[in-house]
Amino acid sequence: MIKRFSEDLDFRLDPASRDASDRSLWRSFRRRLVEIVGDVEGMQPNTGGLELGSSFCKLPVQYRNTFDVPESLRPHLQLEFSYRGPRREPKLREVSSLIGEVAGSTAELEISCLVPEETAADKLCALTWRVLHRNRDAINDDPTVIRHLHDLKAMLPVLEIDQCFLEDVRKAHDADNDTRKRRIGMSIGEGMRKAREKLKDDPLWREEYDQFVAGTWYGEESAKIPFEDAVSGFDHLIVLLEKGGLGVEPT
Repeated sequence: MIKRFSEDLDFRLDPASRDASDRSLWRSFRRRLVEIVGDVEGMQPNTGGLELGSSFCKLPVQYRNTFDVPESLRPHLQLEFSYRGPRREPKLREVSSLIGEVAGSTAELEISCLVPEETAADKLCALTWRVLHRNRDAINDDPTVIRHLHDLKAMLPVLEIDQCFLEDVRKAHDADNDTRKRRIGMSIGEGMRKAREKLKDDPLWREEYDQFVAGTWYGEESAKIPFEDAVSGFDHLIVLLEKGGLGVEPT
């Protein structure tokens, strides 16, 4: 579906059977996470770069590089864990390495994954607040936020845009509003429109998009998604969601 390399590994920790407000539980989890990652050959958790939030944690992981890292990629992996369960029932998906796919071998493992609609809802909201809040002069500026624009276009053919998806977007937007740095102070529909204007008016977004895709795409060259097509996909989602009422709900 999305044929690009990624330096992010995102996980959901379902707290349904635990007290999610128990901070000692999450401290114990983070401590054990660092231990496990540190035991993997060639991996070094960067505990100094550990980012903590009320509902998530992000752990940068340094790894041994065999090749030069393109500027469009982070120089490290990032493990992100959200302390909230999935909105929909996850589905088992087969996972294969690139070598396994080329060799035609069976999948190495199966893991429980979010359905595409839930992932797309998260990406839609993430793209919106990141574009609106982005400051290129910030010390922690991340130009790879443009990945969400690319991924949404790649996912469009498999998404079922129905009332369930609209509810996914609403809930993702509500969850973002619980975090100060993600709060946009307007409906998600209005936020998407404003983000779209920023993408159109600032030519650097196109440059960053082209650089990112060039450094991460591994599919057929003819199937690579150009910036114009990705923006058109975002426009399409804006229209569909506004028809569903997401452009007019209160903040």
